Amino acid sequence: MTLTAITLPPATGVTPEKLLIILHGWGADAQDLAPLGAALELSATQVILPNAPFNHFQVPGGRAWYALERPDYAGYPSAREQLQNWLIQLPQTTH
Repeated sequence: MTLTAITLPPATGVTPEKLLIILHGWGADAQDLAPLGAALELSATQVILPNAPFNHFQVPGGRAWYALERPDYAGYPSAREQLQNWLIQLPQTTH
């Protein structure tokens, strides 16, 4: 499984020189952070907002990086591995 993400180009329209990755919280998704990424108006910075890999069990449409409500944090190792693999692939997918 690969993570999906929202990519916001630099506000100035120039070629990105920097990359900012913002992870959403428990029950949110990348869409929730899109206004923040746009509001930052970072020149020459591309903002990427990945979605957590799991559906949130209480919030319809929400995402979760792992099962925070469980004492064993089910899904954490899988989410960590998916995020690491996604980060490793970023140089091939960003411009």
